[in-house]
Amino acid sequence: GVAGADAICQMRASAAGLRGTFRAWVSDSTSSAASRLVHHTGPYYRVDGTTVRILSNDWTDLTDTIAVAFATDEFGVTQGNQMVWTATDFTGAYTGASCSNWTSTSAALTTTVGNSSAGSTTWTAWNTAYACNLAARLFCLEQ
Repeated sequence: GVAGADAICQMRASAAGLRGTFRAWVSDSTSSAASRLVHHTGPYYRVDGTTVRILSNDWTDLTDTIAVAFATDEFGVTQGNQMVWTATDFTGAYTGASCSNWTSTSAALTTTVGNSSAGSTTWTAWNTAYACNLAARLFCLEQ
């Protein structure tokens, strides 16, 4: 479920030596990303080793359009075109399908996924019919 996704984000951030609290940009039928994540008033940055890239200027900008694609993992390594679990549209709202609240890996169920290489508004809702038995990553945001 969502708590498990948050735990994965925190574990991966800690493994990369990132300090702070990290949560997953995912929604389910009980909570949306917009309702469970901090609406930060400052910039959101991408981890890029020594290069600082601004994803968005603040929460409003993040839920409107992003300046650059996420594209890197927690270590700052470019990951390219990766599908990312979200069940979330660009406003942070639930899209209506989340692999039975993130408890199913059934090929018969689908959800919305983002794309780590996408920008604009499609970063979080690249494909709205991605099978739940396929692999995907998580977008993790510091809170």
